[in-house]
Amino acid sequence: MVGRLWGNHISGPILALVAIIAVFVNALYANDATTTATVAKYIAWITGGISGFLVFVAQYQTWDKERDKYEAEARKLEEIEKAKPNMRLKEPGGVYVEPVFQRFTHKSPDGKLIVRDQTVPYLKVRFINDPKEPYPSANASGVRAYIDFYRLPDNTHILSIDGRWAESDQPPAYSPLSSKAPLLAATFGIGESKSVDIAYRDRGGKYYAWNNDNYNYVDQFYVYPHHLLEGERFRVNLRLRGNWIDLTHSFIFRTEGDSFAIEA
Repeated sequence: MVGRLWGNHISGPILALVAIIAVFVNALYANDATTTATVAKYIAWITGGISGFLVFVAQYQTWDKERDKYEAEARKLEEIEKAKPNMRLKEPGGVYVEPVFQRFTHKSPDGKLIVRDQTVPYLKVRFINDPKEPYPSANASGVRAYIDFYRLPDNTHILSIDGRWAESDQPPAYSPLSSKAPLLAATFGIGESKSVDIAYRDRGGKYYAWNNDNYNYVDQFYVYPHHLLEGERFRVNLRLRGNWIDLTHSFIFRTEGDSFAIEA
């Protein structure tokens, strides 16, 4: 680009004007060989100097064009960023404990009706879609949660599960033959917040990870043995993925008393 611009300049009006002046000066001193030679020398220096200066002009113009191109691309990227969803932890209290009332009604193998009421603590994480601008494209769609549990202090990975959005339908509302996969993805409107269920403490005093799989054990009061959290202190890695979304959040909790204690 520098070479092309420089070529345009040296074939342009500046050096053309120098050439015209040189013709008139040479014509004026045509009968004076010494003066003509001196004039020719100065004209050569002037022509060379202007040609060298035009290299810097071409370099500046190249930089200026590249800068304009970069700024135009930066403005486009800025508009894209403004039009994207922006998922973040909803503070304060993004990681929290909520008591949930449960009622179980089913028949035992001998036909006896069993009713059990209980209120148990659930550990949850709340996220909000807080985009920079309220563009229609800033709605977050297809957002799924993935949860990994690590037992501390040895940091042993003990469980990986799909997260359940607390605001989604409960699996029993669907036919036993239908897929429960649509429950895994959530849509966030602009400014809308939703929570991911992490774990709960059952009435027997044990702690379990919680997601849609627990509903397969309703006759066991949602106790899914594979989700048992053995230990007292855990680190949770929670990752959200969806259209324009890739967010990771980590926190530490411990089992304490009849509930959860959030450390960090």
